Amino acid sequence: MIYVPNGSKDPYYNLAFEEYLFQQAAAGETYFSLWQNDNTIVIGKNQNPYNEIDADFVKEKDITVVRRITGGGAVYHDLGNVNFTFIAPVDDQAGFDFAKFTEPVIAALKSLGLPAENQGRNDIAIAGAKISGNAQHVTGGKLLHHGTLLFDSNLEMLGKCLTALPEKLAAKGITSVRSRVANIRELLPEGSDLEVESFMDRLREFVFSLNPGCTSWNPGEADQEAIMTLRNSKYATWEWNYGSSPAGDTVYSRRFEGCGTITLRLSIAAGRIAQCSISGDFFGSGQVADIEKLLTGVKNEPEAIAEALVDVKLAHYFYGLEKTDFIKFFEGV
Repeated sequence: MIYVPNGSKDPYYNLAFEEYLFQQAAAGETYFSLWQNDNTIVIGKNQNPYNEIDADFVKEKDITVVRRITGGGAVYHDLGNVNFTFIAPVDDQAGFDFAKFTEPVIAALKSLGLPAENQGRNDIAIAGAKISGNAQHVTGGKLLHHGTLLFDSNLEMLGKCLTALPEKLAAKGITSVRSRVANIRELLPEGSDLEVESFMDRLREFVFSLNPGCTSWNPGEADQEAIMTLRNSKYATWEWNYGSSPAGDTVYSRRFEGCGTITLRLSIAAGRIAQCSISGDFFGSGQVADIEKLLTGVKNEPEAIAEALVDVKLAHYFYGLEKTDFIKFFEGV
């Protein structure tokens, strides 16, 4: 394993750093990094930020919004939150495997006296309270896994700047985003005096202990220049963070068990789909733009949708979703 330190708190840089490391990762090598963002909402690659945030509050508080290359839902980062990244070789056909990368973190939390466990498809929880959300990206024989760890975050701020679809909240049996989460620091055994920096040290040391012979790599000047170029040309742009968001005349949303929430934005003309855009907190290796293109011009009815998708492996785009369920989605459209 190779540890890559990153002391930046700039969310645009940090997302560029991750992508650059993923691109440059040597075949067969596993990489690990810990990092933090200051006052940021990070949205999944398939999400529309306008559906995920309280835009007025975010603007008032000068909170950064940035899109990542992995799927999943929106998360709030501040300096009380710790992010971890694993990059590892993988078979592109193997799909997503969250437990493989959450288990070392869970073991580290247990070493601190915390009864952490996997929860749902991509969360870590302690005593039923979510303390970590995770996401993955798979391509080119490599997997990027990253997750959050709420150590001492401002949960009031989290609740105010993130909004969620009522259907999504109802599906989890809760009434607000705030009620789903807790800080690790609040759950530590009595007498523990860990600060976020020492927590990061303990986590890093624990992962090292599981990987004897772990080395470190610091990006050189040329690497830093490449990361900054990616930061400025992609992650710091309106086009990436907002401009790629889907738009449409009508919005339909449904949560699918095992997959997540899918939202359709459709413009219908003469009974056909004139424009289709898809967003949500689902995972998938494919680009949903492929599905949007296939559906454009198709009659707005389940039979026509089924015919348009007959040769498509839909799970490649929406992990955990059966094609029949997606087609049924259009019965109510």
